[in-house]
Parts: sequence; structure tokens; C-alpha cells
Amino acid sequence: MTSRTVADRVGRWCVALTVAAAVTGTACIVATYARLSHSWDEPTHVAAGLEMLQKHRYSYQTENPPLSRLAIAIGPWLAGARLPEGDRQINESPYAAADAIFHDAPDYVQRVTSARVGNLPWYWACIALTWTLAGGARRPRVAALAASAVATMPPLVGHAGFATTDLPFVASVLLVLVALRAWLERPVAMRAAWLGAALGFSVATKFSTLPFVPPLVLAVMAAHHWDTRRSWHRTLMRASTLRWIGIVALAAALTIWASYGFRVGRMADLPQSFPAYGNFPTSGLFATASQWRIPAHEFFHGLAFLKVHAEAGHRSMLFGEFSQRGFLEYYPVVLAVKTPLPFLLLAAFGLWGAFVRGPGPRSRWFLGIAVGAAGLLAAAMTSPINIGARHVLVLYPLLALPIAAGWMRWSDASRRSGLIATAGGALVVTQAVLLVASVPYQSAYFNVLAGRDPASIVSDSDFDWGQDGLALESYFKAHPVPSLYLQLQGTVNPCRLRLPPVSALPVTPVAGWIAISERVYRLNRVGRAEPCALTPAPLSPPIGWLDWLRPLTPVATIGKTIRLYHVTEQDLPRTMP
Repeated sequence: MTSRTVADRVGRWCVALTVAAAVTGTACIVATYARLSHSWDEPTHVAAGLEMLQKHRYSYQTENPPLSRLAIAIGPWLAGARLPEGDRQINESPYAAADAIFHDAPDYVQRVTSARVGNLPWYWACIALTWTLAGGARRPRVAALAASAVATMPPLVGHAGFATTDLPFVASVLLVLVALRAWLERPVAMRAAWLGAALGFSVATKFSTLPFVPPLVLAVMAAHHWDTRRSWHRTLMRASTLRWIGIVALAAALTIWASYGFRVGRMADLPQSFPAYGNFPTSGLFATASQWRIPAHEFFHGLAFLKVHAEAGHRSMLFGEFSQRGFLEYYPVVLAVKTPLPFLLLAAFGLWGAFVRGPGPRSRWFLGIAVGAAGLLAAAMTSPINIGARHVLVLYPLLALPIAAGWMRWSDASRRSGLIATAGGALVVTQAVLLVASVPYQSAYFNVLAGRDPASIVSDSDFDWGQDGLALESYFKAHPVPSLYLQLQGTVNPCRLRLPPVSALPVTPVAGWIAISERVYRLNRVGRAEPCALTPAPLSPPIGWLDWLRPLTPVATIGKTIRLYHVTEQDLPRTMP
């Protein structure tokens, strides 16, 4: 058998492995559609996309740009979803948006599914782009290992099943890397324009591009020019450098403007308050600029929204501690407990192979991506908004690339090349098994390092994103009770589900059936006075108001995230708090 025949056979097996991983991941995604109710953010994203399709404007929660929202709104739009005209509540409340888009639909599950399928192409794009960046048909073993690891990553697959912006952002960053590599290999004007368009596309997908992509691009460029680093300063002073920057910047700006429909307007004509975060600045540059007619005014309004949110912070939890400004160690901890152990093993030996193991040349391309991923993580660690690993999902494909390259470099340098390569494939297969076992709760996946109570480490979108409304409905269909006290996380309207008569759990201890979301239970300082209102008023309970429930054991855990208690008069504390 010739070496060419062997290479062709290896290539076919590598393609088959990648396709099998993608099919497995896709099946796991689709399996969640009818089992998980909509998460907290989905109504907002779909409503913003519908606003562009229906009303040809973009004023609804501009903190996120429009491209990924359009992709997930097309399905509901085609299915007949429309925003009510002149309803202020829709613009002010994600709960009202959830009722209008999802709960008012003839078939709730079909309507939610119509939005979520809009994320499948982004998931497939992540796999295809990872394959391409890893070398594709030129390096099929590296490409298959990297792409299959991405395709079977539980947190990434889990969030691919929600109609949100997180997976589109991952794909857009990988697209930037494809365009960057093409321009570095052949720096011509057309490729510079494509790089700018890719950067603009990424910004128009999610504003996380602005802090996350620069360290990645700089690391890759530094690695590419490492051999000529001593003369780099002379290269930067050339007139051609300004020309490249101008082409990239112009293409990026036009792409961003196009994503907003080439509109021109004033930020002052858009909402001036940001619910839960604060108001538009009334003085300074933002206030002055808000009166100007400018291109893509919604884009700049979104940046102001993001600034207000960052200044206000966002309540987050880590190891039972709460902070409005986040935790420096949040993302390293979350990644450590939510990443499957097979991938961590791949990372340990793959990065060793990429940076240390010899002989054989190291690929500057993969080393640059590894360093850029570290820079991206460092940028994320400074963020005051720590509400889920979903914000750094892009690290998985970025790390999979140097990990796969290092693993195969180690394999090629060893006398047991076949065994090492097979072990890499076996680890990916093991990860796929873990993924399948986690269905439909891939987004709430934790590895064994998290212990038996992962919700004590982190919560929010890493565990409880309000996705168990359908599980709650199914439980009480099989186990009817006369009435139910509720305190739920998320934007699901319990009065639109087939449940027993519900009322808000009061501040004082009470006997009866009680269903409470894990996040509410962990925070122990929040609640809603009316569980079914379109704009639920806060209950404003005292800190520790649920301490009386701590000694009691739930009679069931509904889905993954809802605790169900049956409290009798004998269970009530003798001294009321």
C-alpha cells in the first residue's frame, strides 16, 4: 500500500470522525427543543430581531448588536410571530416579550423551536471553521481532533440549543481568524477588505469582539512575524501599514453600518433609560453626541448601553459569595469545573506537545492562537459582568486548535505514534459519551471536580437560566396538587403553563407545596411579588429570607433546577423570622 493511499484513507477516516461528532452534537441540540422552556434572554433577542424585520428599526435592548438576533428571529417571523404595535411593555420587559412571542403562540414548543433552529448553522460553522483553521485536508488528523472536540463540547453544544447570541459570536471570531490568516499569507487589498468585513461582522454579532479580539489578533500577528521581529518597527512605519489599516477600518465600518440597515439618526431618539442598570448619560460626550445625526446611531447607542451596564455591574455568585462587580478568578474557575475531563487531559498533553515536546518544528500559527486565547481570557477576567461561561465559549475552539496540533506533534515524535493518536480519538469519543449522557442539560453540565453540588459554585446561565418551565408543567400533570407557591428564575410565565393555582412564595414561612428555582434559593435575597405579571414587581425580601427552608429536604428536583418542597405545619419553624 503506497503512502498516498494510506494518507487518503486516514483523511477519509478523519472526515468521518468529524461528521459523526457534528451529527452527534446536532442530535443533542435538537433533543432539547421540546424539553427546555425558553431561557431568560431568548425573548429579548428574538424581540429585537423581530423589531428589525417588522418595524425596520432597532431600539429594543441595543446592548447586543443585530446580526445574530436576525438569524434567530427569522424562524418565528415566518411562523407568524409579530410584536404588538404601540405596547410599551414589550419595549420595557422581557417578560412581556416572552408572552407576546412564545406564550401567545398557538404551539409554544413549535414557536420556541422556530427560534432555536436559527442557531444550528452557527454551530455547524464553528465546526467547519475549526476544521479549516486546523489545516483541513492538509492536516486531517489535527483538523479532525480539533473540530470533533469542539462539536462534542457540552457547554458549547448546550448554548447552541438556545436562541441567543453566544454561538454566533464564536463563529464570527473564527471567521476573523480565517480572514486574518489569508491576509497574512498574501497581504493584498482584497484580502485586507475581507479581513475588515470579518471584523465588522464579528462586532455586529456581539460587542464582546471589541475587548476579546484585539489580543487574539495581535498574538497571531506577532507569532507570524516573529522571525523578523527586530525589523518590525521599520515595517510598521511604512506608508503601506496605514493603507492596510485604512482598508480594514473602512470595510469594518461599512459592514457594521450595513448590519444596522444603513440608517442615520440620533441616539436621543432611542430609549434613554436602561432597565435595572441606569440612565443614559446626561452630560459629557455621550450626551452631546446623542443630539447628532450619525450613521449607525443604534450601534453607538448600544455602546452607551454597554457602558452603563458595566458601570452598574451585575450580581454574580462564586462559591456562595456574591458580588456586583464580578470576581477576578471567575472564568478560570468556571472553565475548570464545566470543561469535560477528557478535554482537560487533551489540553494537558496537547499544550505540552505544542510548546515543549520535540523534536520537530512548532507551528507559529497554533502558538499564536494559544497565546491569543490566554490574552482573551485575561481580558474576560477584568469584566465586571460574570454571568456564565457562555461569554467565553470561544476559548474552546481557540484552545482546541493548538491542543490538537500539539497532540499530533507529540504523536509524530513518539515511537508509539498510532497509540497516541488513537488515545486522542478515544478521549474525544469519551467526551461525546458525556455529552449524550447530559442531554437535555448540556448547558448545565459540570465535571466531577464540581462535586455533588455544582450550584454552590456558580449559577445563572451556567446552571439555572430558567429553562425548566416545561419540566415543571410535566411534573404536575403527573402529580397534581391543590395549589402551589412559586419563586422561579427566568422569564417563563407560570400562569401560561398547565400548573395548579399558583401564588408568590411570601416572605414569611408558609405550609404547602413550594417550587423554588435553584438560583433564587442560592441567592437567598431576591423574589417576585407576582409570579405571573408581565413586569413582575420585586418582593424585596430580607437577606436570608429562605433560611427556614435549609433544614428541609426537597421531595423532588424538577428538571435540573427547581426544588419542590411539601411543607407541613410541623415543619414550620417555631420562631418565625
